[in-house]
Amino acid sequence: MKNEAVIALLTVLVIASAGAGYFVGSITTPTPHLTTTLTTTSNETTSAYCFQTGIHGSLYVRVVTDNTGRPVSGDNVTVTILNYCNSEYQIPLGYTNSTGYTSSPADWTGDLLVNVTNVFSGASYMFLAQTSGAVSLATLSLPSGLTLVKPIACYGAFPAACGNTTVTETAVGN
Repeated sequence: MKNEAVIALLTVLVIASAGAGYFVGSITTPTPHLTTTLTTTSNETTSAYCFQTGIHGSLYVRVVTDNTGRPVSGDNVTVTILNYCNSEYQIPLGYTNSTGYTSSPADWTGDLLVNVTNVFSGASYMFLAQTSGAVSLATLSLPSGLTLVKPIACYGAFPAACGNTTVTETAVGN
């Protein structure tokens, strides 16, 4: 019983001293406050590195003429990846060579916007292409803008088994 009385007494003393501290603190004179706003700038940039795992797709681009199917050389080809880190990322594929092909592919699996600027007319031809786990070829016929995108190689499979061939008309602008 003595222990309980001591605990009760200590509890009352703690509460009383806290209350006294509150009242003492509340009658102190207020001091003025100084507010300062700091503005900082940073020269640091952050980078996001995006990569895909698994089997990649690749897109080659070829430009030919409508009537004869002859290759068109000197057209400038740029591919924009539309699903790259939730933004757009451009890959310059360069100029078409004497066979009508670009020298390098766009290595990405997903949605690609292809832009071809014709060396003779200066017109830009744009079309969408999707790549999967296949090597695909997009053939643009000029001046009609007819585009054929088809798989030409798959990793361990026959081309027809790894994707569909799509035929679209290309948007033309200047």
